[in-house]
Amino acid sequence: MTGPPIARLNDGGRIWALGAQQGNDRALEVLAGRLLQRWQRGDKLVVLGNMLGSDGDPGRTLDLMLLLRRRLLAANLACDVFFLRGAQEEMWHKLLGLQFAMSPLSVLDWMLGRGLAAIVEAYGGNVEEGRIACRGGATAIARWTVGLREAQTARPGHAELLN
Repeated sequence: MTGPPIARLNDGGRIWALGAQQGNDRALEVLAGRLLQRWQRGDKLVVLGNMLGSDGDPGRTLDLMLLLRRRLLAANLACDVFFLRGAQEEMWHKLLGLQFAMSPLSVLDWMLGRGLAAIVEAYGGNVEEGRIACRGGATAIARWTVGLREAQTARPGHAELLN
């Protein structure tokens, strides 16, 4: 059984698919430069998720993704740019609601084991403070995640892109 489409691409042009960057800002910078050189009117970009990760600076990676989107739109008003959420973005989203988890410390440790520590640190968070908050209950966790959410909101476009 199939559901409704996520999005429809306009006819014409090439479809560029950008795979997992895993926070690798340096690789994305090179890739974006090459993509901009080859971009043609009517082309489309689909970012396949997992923009965040521990391979570089995840915050800068999102800044570069947003810059790439702006440059593509400025170069060609009729282009399509789509961002899909991958496992890293899903974990970040779940982390911001950690106070609702049945076993928050176990959930946090599971996510940290899959690379989330670099993302927490990129937003100025401290993993050990998160563990302490998990032992302190829902209110302590909420205070910790509010700090992360505020740090994300302070980076223009990050909250919109990740939510």
